[in-house]
Amino acid sequence: MIIKHTCRDTPYVTETGGKAYNLLLLRQAGYSVPDFIVLPVSFFDEVSDVKHNAEQALIEILEALPNTSQFAVRSSAVAEDSSNFSYAGQFKTLLCVEAKNIPAAIAEVYASVNAQHIAAYQSHSGKADLKMAVIVQAMIPATQAGVAFGIDPLSGNEKDFLINAIEGIGEDLVNGSKNADAYTVQAGSIAQQQIAGDTSVLSIQQIKVVSSTLTTLNEFYKHHQDIEFAFVDDKFYLLQSRPVTTTAQPNEAAITWDNSNIIESYPGLTLPLTFSFIEKMYAAVYRQMSSVMGITVGKIKANDAAFDNMLGLLNGRVYYNLNSWYKVLSLLPGYKMNASFMEKMMGVKDKPDINIETGEAGIRDYFDIAYAVTCIIRNVATARKQKDLFISDFNSIYNQFVNKDFARSTLKETLAYYHRFEQLMVTKWKAPLVNDFFAMVYFGSLQKMCVKHMPDEPNTTNHLIASSKDIITTEPIRRLPLLAKLLTQKPELDEALRSGSSEEFLQVLARYKEEQAAFNEYIKDWGERSIAELKLETITYLQQPELLVDILRSYATSGAQPFEANTSIDAERHKAEVQMLQQLKGHAVKKGLFNHVLKQARYFVSNRENLRYYRTKGFGMVRRMMLGIGEQLYKQGYLQHPRDVFYLHLKELDEVAEEQFTSADIQNKVAQRKQDYQLYQSLPLPERVITKGKVDKIVLPQTTSTFTNIKELQGIPCSAGVVHAKVRLLYDATDMNNLNGDIMATYATDPGWVVLFPGAGGIITERGSLLSHAAIVSREMGIPCIVGLTGLMDILKDGDEILMDGATGIVQIIQQSEQ
Repeated sequence: MIIKHTCRDTPYVTETGGKAYNLLLLRQAGYSVPDFIVLPVSFFDEVSDVKHNAEQALIEILEALPNTSQFAVRSSAVAEDSSNFSYAGQFKTLLCVEAKNIPAAIAEVYASVNAQHIAAYQSHSGKADLKMAVIVQAMIPATQAGVAFGIDPLSGNEKDFLINAIEGIGEDLVNGSKNADAYTVQAGSIAQQQIAGDTSVLSIQQIKVVSSTLTTLNEFYKHHQDIEFAFVDDKFYLLQSRPVTTTAQPNEAAITWDNSNIIESYPGLTLPLTFSFIEKMYAAVYRQMSSVMGITVGKIKANDAAFDNMLGLLNGRVYYNLNSWYKVLSLLPGYKMNASFMEKMMGVKDKPDINIETGEAGIRDYFDIAYAVTCIIRNVATARKQKDLFISDFNSIYNQFVNKDFARSTLKETLAYYHRFEQLMVTKWKAPLVNDFFAMVYFGSLQKMCVKHMPDEPNTTNHLIASSKDIITTEPIRRLPLLAKLLTQKPELDEALRSGSSEEFLQVLARYKEEQAAFNEYIKDWGERSIAELKLETITYLQQPELLVDILRSYATSGAQPFEANTSIDAERHKAEVQMLQQLKGHAVKKGLFNHVLKQARYFVSNRENLRYYRTKGFGMVRRMMLGIGEQLYKQGYLQHPRDVFYLHLKELDEVAEEQFTSADIQNKVAQRKQDYQLYQSLPLPERVITKGKVDKIVLPQTTSTFTNIKELQGIPCSAGVVHAKVRLLYDATDMNNLNGDIMATYATDPGWVVLFPGAGGIITERGSLLSHAAIVSREMGIPCIVGLTGLMDILKDGDEILMDGATGIVQIIQQSEQ
């Protein structure tokens, strides 16, 4: 009935499951594995009531594990802990189970094989036998526990053993509820260590024991191992060992992925259609920018790989490929200076270890550099004219498509419209790219000047850039309060807006021509400016006007007033400028250079935000086209729902039009990707990930840390002001319609979040830089703002009372919420 740990003839893995099979091998090889029994796969065959069956076996289980008061009940699927995929953390494990509760625990663990996320993992990893055995193991009173890898799974370095350890049982490490000590061991010696507490969890001798065990296990299995271990004082126990399944290939170059700033535009999960679109756009427009900046066709062609791989999609999340970004930037003159500016603009917190080989410069290279410098100077001189021409061209192209009903066109017609629109946009996108480059350069230069001449006034740069009065992003918060006021002038509309549902309000609104015209005019102008507007799958106000009604309701309820320029910001701006000029008194050349840099920085930073409006409209047009294609594919039987189109790639749409796929092929692709994304939802990644080669499979998340006893956070100060208030954690802008003066805290914001800014007493974000949307708009509005607060959303709790200082970037926790 049961298999005991003392078994000398190892059963087949198809009976024991992968984890139990490994434990039996380890026990036979002499490793110190806590006593256990296995309920084999056959135990569960044709059993309708697993708990009842386990109750019948309880006496035999307890006899096999005497002198034990608590037990661990673990899964052991046939495919689990195999060399192809580990299913690590996917099935249920129950610890500290009392003897009387063992049958219920067995039933619960066995049932976990049918969880939805398991189906997603299985689909992503490949077909696998998911028949389940269950392990019941004696719990040991661990004084220390941890996990360890016999190779660095992210870098592929075989010389590095990674060890994480905490005090107590290992479950607290796996689920992230305790901070872990982290050790990197090379040849038995500690190469690096990060201690979470006051003293090291493991002694040097214990670290050597773990390292030695990894060495012997690697040799024993002929494969690098991932182990869980525990110590009872100095007695070592091996709890499990499985192959490392996500090891990078050592012969491939390391790639540094970072999403510090791009999360602002692509928060959370991004679906395949959006990624295939933006990956193509980034490659095309940055090739164009390089050409505009004077980089020769030959050099651009020679760096195709860098341009084609500027982005990555890891676990459904968009990342910058920093290797490619640095490589593309190195093609321009002044690489080292520009690299530091780029890091600040992109919010890169830690400079990556990326070595760009520029080679020895020959005579031809000097001519190329001279030509590039000439092009850069010419672009600076013509930037304003380029912007005006771009806006004119954009509107001309946009208006060719704006009135088309893509749902009524054929698939091939809509795809033709898309490719034409795409080509026109790519070839006309020069001005925004040039503007972004010079915003980076001039803002970085201004910041260096301020630090050099006014080192004791760290907020000088922010004051100098603020109050430009020409940022188009603030237009919604001028118009929406006026629209809300208009809609509340008529009693019936006022009642419907304040008390009715959004759908009911729109029905009432249809009876008021003037008010409906004003509502529709806003939708026409700003209907695509919504949260996560650059994700094609996002439902905007244009597609669902009810979302705008929710915003208007909050404005009407709070009595929000139209945004107006803050005179105190003007005063700070003028004061900062006078102070800088005073520092440069008597230095005519430096003064002239400062005035030039300041003027250009103000212009390019403002227009960085303004030109995003046209990007919003361009993406909105593509969204409309893709929704039209989704409707067509749904009618033709290719999709079960029109919005399933967002699970396909652009290339696949063209292939469908050419009849290269059947409807079954497409529906299977969509179903598989939906399962993948269910899995990705539970597999977050840190903002910095290093892999060997480009990732096309699941990248398992690194062990996450939980922050404890932290009372103060330091971020990047963006807009001065001290605010003492409660904090509201927003995971999505739809979480809260009215902040009522509370401090808004979130991961990052995009331009669509601006409708919430008027109600915020202050703004703090986990990600971002001085050129992030939150930074630029909060400076314009005079709202205190801090970005780049590492761990913000883990450390703070909704309702915490905090004190933020937008001038220093410091957030203090005054009183923690009882939540």
